[in-house]
Amino acid sequence: MKRYILLFFFLITIYNVNAQDSSDLSLVNSPPVLSQVPILSTPFDPIDLSLYAEDPEGGLLSFSFEDGSIDYNSNLLTCSITNTIFFCVATGTGPDAVVVIASDGEKANEVIITIDAVKQESIDALSNIPPIANAGKDITVLVGQDVILDGSKSYDQDGNLPSLNDAYVWKERGFVLGNGKVFKTKFPAPGSHAITLEVTDLSGAVSKDSVSVRVSEKKNCINTDSVYFPQDTKCTKKWPSKEGERIAINTISDSCDLFEVCDEGLDPVIEEAINCCDGTPFLDSRRAGSCSFANRNSGGDTRTCQALYIIKGFGDGAVYMQDYLYSEMCCYGVRELCPSNYPLYTPRPLPLTSTNPSNIQCKTTADNRVLGEWLSDTRIDLNNIALQDVHTGATVNVLSTGTCVDYNAATVTLLRKLGFKKSDVYLIEATNHAYALIKFPLERKYTIFDTTGNANPITIGGLPPQNYPYCENMLNCYNDDGRAICPEYKNIKGCAGVKESILKEGSRTLFKAKKLSEDVFGKIAQEAER
Repeated sequence: MKRYILLFFFLITIYNVNAQDSSDLSLVNSPPVLSQVPILSTPFDPIDLSLYAEDPEGGLLSFSFEDGSIDYNSNLLTCSITNTIFFCVATGTGPDAVVVIASDGEKANEVIITIDAVKQESIDALSNIPPIANAGKDITVLVGQDVILDGSKSYDQDGNLPSLNDAYVWKERGFVLGNGKVFKTKFPAPGSHAITLEVTDLSGAVSKDSVSVRVSEKKNCINTDSVYFPQDTKCTKKWPSKEGERIAINTISDSCDLFEVCDEGLDPVIEEAINCCDGTPFLDSRRAGSCSFANRNSGGDTRTCQALYIIKGFGDGAVYMQDYLYSEMCCYGVRELCPSNYPLYTPRPLPLTSTNPSNIQCKTTADNRVLGEWLSDTRIDLNNIALQDVHTGATVNVLSTGTCVDYNAATVTLLRKLGFKKSDVYLIEATNHAYALIKFPLERKYTIFDTTGNANPITIGGLPPQNYPYCENMLNCYNDDGRAICPEYKNIKGCAGVKESILKEGSRTLFKAKKLSEDVFGKIAQEAER
């Protein structure tokens, strides 16, 4: 019996055996899908609500406030909705939350718009304190990558910095690049750019701050068309690359294949994470939900937001992978994780995913219990699915499902493609499970997350996400760089009170010594080649 299989997260599907056809179209009608509107400060540019709402059936939507009217009044705001245009004027100063309803005539959904109201008559130009511009940290990107210029940490002590696009102006050498609190652009050639942000408050006071953007040529993943990949990877090709360190979790893999950071087919996931955190509306219910979670819990940090979107999207957001691949367990004869109504050594049940390939193969039998092997992304019938650790490109874009190793290796791969350093994110191999660690920006400790089977993947605050001994069962750490030294328990949230065994401490010491000798030998070999 393989040790590295998931012992929990069963999904139960309940079927209505008495279901009958119905002519009631409301039974198949879905409510409108809404995307979160960014926090606003008055005055703000009029909002077109149709950009933040969509009817899944393609019908027209009507918009109103919570009471059904198209006018809203409080002691802080006077707002109106004209067709799809939402606008407010401040009548007082302070925070307010306005509920907007989108309806298709049968079903409705709501979005809460948070607005910081500032009554303009209360602003005294003579005592006005100028705003503080914050253009963000210096940025290093590659040619063709999206660059997010983020001025959202700019502020005004008087509270009169509006959400007008024209209040945030991005310039280079005096020329305007664009407007807005968050501005996305690209650079077509390598070089260094000094970008200046100018913010203007309601009294006309201006503040400036600069950010340096260094645009570099592609030096990694050079044999692919991938635009997004980590700068500290040793990988140059996508699967089958045969690059990196040979590692064995369920099956033997090359680290650059299992953690396929060079696959351009995964780049769209990175671009969606970028879009989520720059305020681009998402009108897919799964993406919108994951994006709202990411923005709510990121503390205003863009990279944290992008990481949370990916983690949630692979977890219970079910954006990129769905269901648990029970057929991997059935094929290998694992009765504990194969539904009892399905025979062992078969490629069933089929996963409930958006791709749902019907020609998954099982070439393992009770007499020949061989582990699986992935041979082709296009000829699924050539592969053996039995406990096979599939390369991430196929996990996400072919199967869209997997077991614990597949789910979490895919999530780690995408976080590496997002730009997290190899010392910041790991797949954890445990005695009977696999999950992951991430060190978020500005945090000193790692956080455990677990996207397996679309479970709730992460607990904000750092406690382990599920009822599993994550700390005690930790064995090895991996990413595209190969096997790494796992962080000490004291450096992992929720594990500080867990004592490491003498065996674990000894293993850590031996691994450090092995890595040190490999590094020394490598430097000597490089010197000898000169």
